[in-house]
Amino acid sequence: MDSPQLTALVAADLSRVNAAWQAESDTRQVIAGQGHQQLIGQLFPGINPTLLQANKDTPNYLQQGTARYVRALTRGALNWEWEGGDQEPDPRLSPGAYLNSRGRDLVQDATTDALVAGKFAYFPFVGPDGRFRVVTLAGFLWPVYAPGDVSEIVAVLQINSYMLGDKKLYEVRRYLPGLLEVYSGLEDWQKYAAATPQTFDQAHARGRLPVAFRIVGRDANREPEGLAQTALSAYRRYVKYAVLVGLLATRGGFEERVVKSDLLASLVRDNPRHPMAQDLKDVGPNKLRVMDAGGTYDRLSPVALADYREQEAAARADVRDAMNMPDTGGDLSGEALAEKREAYTESVESFGGSIGDALTEVHELGAALRPAELRSGYRVTLEPRFTRDVEGERRVLLEEYKAGLPKSAWFSGLQSLGVSQITEAHVEQARAEEEALSVRPGEGG
Repeated sequence: MDSPQLTALVAADLSRVNAAWQAESDTRQVIAGQGHQQLIGQLFPGINPTLLQANKDTPNYLQQGTARYVRALTRGALNWEWEGGDQEPDPRLSPGAYLNSRGRDLVQDATTDALVAGKFAYFPFVGPDGRFRVVTLAGFLWPVYAPGDVSEIVAVLQINSYMLGDKKLYEVRRYLPGLLEVYSGLEDWQKYAAATPQTFDQAHARGRLPVAFRIVGRDANREPEGLAQTALSAYRRYVKYAVLVGLLATRGGFEERVVKSDLLASLVRDNPRHPMAQDLKDVGPNKLRVMDAGGTYDRLSPVALADYREQEAAARADVRDAMNMPDTGGDLSGEALAEKREAYTESVESFGGSIGDALTEVHELGAALRPAELRSGYRVTLEPRFTRDVEGERRVLLEEYKAGLPKSAWFSGLQSLGVSQITEAHVEQARAEEEALSVRPGEGG
């Protein structure tokens, strides 16, 4: 496919590209913690800044969920097996040549990108110092599909912004089979095709992209979308209700106190900060009404916070559901907990499989780029630490069952470890059988 056709494919999708880029940026900023305060400002415009500051500290569940996935995968085991057929070559020609030093960073960056954007890419190249390197592409990535076929990617765009003085500029890189084009110093990235690019021949990638690009999640329009991006709307609702509960508790969660005194009313009118008035506030309520002895006032009931707390809890659960995270707080048990754990385990394993496949492709590209340093024929795999831990715990449970652990306890333990095939009916049936066996002859009528 020639350059004008590729440019036309991107031009037809500019609105979707910009929308996807904004959604990714919003999600990444919240996960990084930098967008949390900005999000609260958007949700509560016009609120007293001091009051807002006092109630802004809420748990960042998107950040926590992302960290949980990253931890499970970066603590996992990167392995490589020789599948070349003949005798395995010198280990110095294996993926260990670069994964032993860079593997953890590559896994961490790809996992974060997969959660945020539903996609990631590795790029192998030779640096100015002549050394072979692999990087996880930064910035916004957009796949260019073959017309009518979203399974065939014919090019990948990489868009980065940067500041030059007080001016914001863009750089667009277009990765094509056997070629890399770099468009720099753009004031409007959408007009990159009108600029003259620097071109870098990728002779080692003839007939294929010079990047290992993977899509790990799609939306209803078949465009890439990460779990964290899906969860962002629920997270907005959670932050709104969490902060709102704090604001209401501060302003309206307590009964008002009414003090009727001609002397105090006179003092407060002359000096609202009079020591006697300040002493009255030490009783604890957030609002104080001072009036003359003959005045009347209808005391307002405190705001009912229970409904708002229920909405906060529901939004928090929706965030965890969207991220496929089991609630470790103990709110779930039995089949519900097993289903959540299974979904989380499957997500972790899916990310691990995609990262392993991408690193395998990186090694093939690297072997073509530097055949004297790397040997083609290896398969890279990533076994998440969480998966290995769960398998170990299941084996321990099995041994305990063989040693006398009741079947109902074994089933319940397997449920908590994500074995969704075991239902509550199985647990109850095992418990009933155990109770029947425990009845001694002559008992029970």
